Amino acid sequence: MTQNPLKQFQKIKRDKVYFVIGIFFIFILIVWTMLSITFSDIVSQTDKEVKTMIKPLSPILDKATLQLIERKHDYAPSALNSFPIYKLTYDKKKRTEMLTPINAIEIKTTIEATSASASSASATTGAKL
Repeated sequence: MTQNPLKQFQKIKRDKVYFVIGIFFIFILIVWTMLSITFSDIVSQTDKEVKTMIKPLSPILDKATLQLIERKHDYAPSALNSFPIYKLTYDKKKRTEMLTPINAIEIKTTIEATSASASSASATTGAKL
């Protein structure tokens, strides 16, 4: 089946037009994608205050501070029992201040009561969540 040379030429010309349109479409698609990526970039600005806050701490250690930390020591409970602790109370009626000694037992009871109330509060808070 031989076709007319004029029909063959028209078919080649039509196919060439489709090819050029396809190449142009792909080019436009690539340019569109590149522009959308370029201009959709989120730019955030940070304040000068934030920039100064995020600077790392100085790596230089202060020798005087380290020596003070080395000299610190913990007190044993027996040493604390012999050490007097006072509580400053204010009487509103008399408008006077009084120093009253606190026993170690009273301190321990206060600490246990505080920790018990804190743990029950956290348990209640946890139950609500």
